[in-house]
Amino acid sequence: MSTLSASSDVPPYQVVTLLSDFFERQIHFYAIPSLEPQPIKPIRNVVAFAVDEQQVRKPAPVSNPSLGYSAHADPIDFCVIKRAGIAMFSLKDRLSYSREIPLPQGMNAVAARRTGRYLCFADREHYNIIDLEQAQLFPILPISQAPPGDNVNIKPHITVISDNEFLILSWTGASTVGLFLTGNGDPVRGTLEWSSHPLGISLDYPWITTLLPDGTIQAHSVDEQILAQVIPSPSTASSPPSSPRAPPQVGVSQRLALIASVCGYYVPSSQRAAHLKKVPVKLLRTPATL
Repeated sequence: MSTLSASSDVPPYQVVTLLSDFFERQIHFYAIPSLEPQPIKPIRNVVAFAVDEQQVRKPAPVSNPSLGYSAHADPIDFCVIKRAGIAMFSLKDRLSYSREIPLPQGMNAVAARRTGRYLCFADREHYNIIDLEQAQLFPILPISQAPPGDNVNIKPHITVISDNEFLILSWTGASTVGLFLTGNGDPVRGTLEWSSHPLGISLDYPWITTLLPDGTIQAHSVDEQILAQVIPSPSTASSPPSSPRAPPQVGVSQRLALIASVCGYYVPSSQRAAHLKKVPVKLLRTPATL
């Protein structure tokens, strides 16, 4: 799911990819927080989609009629990746289609992130970057660099760090390496490393937080590329994982996913608010700067 803020006169939309009865993935549009369907025709045959995170991360416009000004949000741009190409859309008070960039035959995306004019996506084997203005595509790095015979199923991870920077994760067969890249594919900063391939990743600048298969959570510094904190698994703090690639054990560790949310979370039903519980979590502490 991704939240698309439309305009001050139109409620923000929630974009949801759904699997239909005929195995055709579709994007539907809903209002927040009522989750009422919006009168926008669904986008069909979707393999993956990516919202421009530069626009999503902008502060929400503030309207103040008493001072004589109102909020006017810019349209939200997003890419819809299909089997044959990348369709580009813009959403404000209505959905607008701009153009489509063809993809090489057989290149099926499984994950994608966009920042400005650059789209980084993973197919079954490689990470790729597309310059959407120049319609140029170039492969970057294999998702797995493990030798033949390594049958571990590796999930690609792509994170937008800044307006012109991505973080991608690649399994080497012994550990996972995180590489920072510009939209042109040039390496920047140093690298990050994990002993096993993360299940989930989240950015809260300047920290990259990851969930590992053994249930531990690690926080790395983006600026210094160092491991800053480790939060042990709730039930296995004193027991190391049996293997650096061991899958999560349900019942031993209940940490199964790590989800990033740029704009927070919406709860559409006020009737069930009593079922939400606050859980204390130990976080990084730094001295206050005077």
